[in-house]
Amino acid sequence: MALLSAACADGRLPLEDFSQRVDLALAARTVAELAQLEADLGPVPPPAYAAAPEGARRTPAWFVAIMSSTVKRGHWLLHSSSHALAVMGEVTLDLRGAEVGALHSHISAVAVMGSVKVIVPEGINVEVDGLAVMGNKSVRGGADHPLPGAPTVAITAVAVMGEVTVVTKGPKQLKSKGDGVVAALGNLHDHLLDRRQRHAERLEHRADRIQRLASRRQARLGDGEDE
Repeated sequence: MALLSAACADGRLPLEDFSQRVDLALAARTVAELAQLEADLGPVPPPAYAAAPEGARRTPAWFVAIMSSTVKRGHWLLHSSSHALAVMGEVTLDLRGAEVGALHSHISAVAVMGSVKVIVPEGINVEVDGLAVMGNKSVRGGADHPLPGAPTVAITAVAVMGEVTVVTKGPKQLKSKGDGVVAALGNLHDHLLDRRQRHAERLEHRADRIQRLASRRQARLGDGEDE
């Protein structure tokens, strides 16, 4: 656990990978299984993010959206101090693929007639405080207890006629090509059924119209014979 925590702190493990490995470590029954989880952490050099100078990693990072949107996801570095500001805009910070610059990170989230959304992987210790003025501050999802040795992400939320949301989610599920083919075939099947139904309705409407015209003609012929 200590090696996993250290690897997460120095940038070798993104938050989501840390959560998954700790889950596997807690479920491991042999020393070999534990060693396999840590085998790639020693010889593999830290990525470019972790090689950044310590002072640079402590420099506050800014994510600003003014009447626009800013999204940060994938592989990126979460500094020990970050600021998210949304003014009539939207800021989304997805931490599931992020590397942390320290075991304790702080995010200041301010939404003024806008929204800030922070997505945190399961098992990470999340601390949320702040205030909402004619706005909303909410925390959704997540396990009751963080994983052992998990980093802490502290979020100070300020929502003024806006919304700050902290969401804890599990690993991102990737759709396979087979799922896409099945979905496409299903859509095609529904489309063909819809076309067949519309065609049947048109035929029924046409038959009904022909029947009405025949009835009118027969009625006219009957009136002519009476005269």
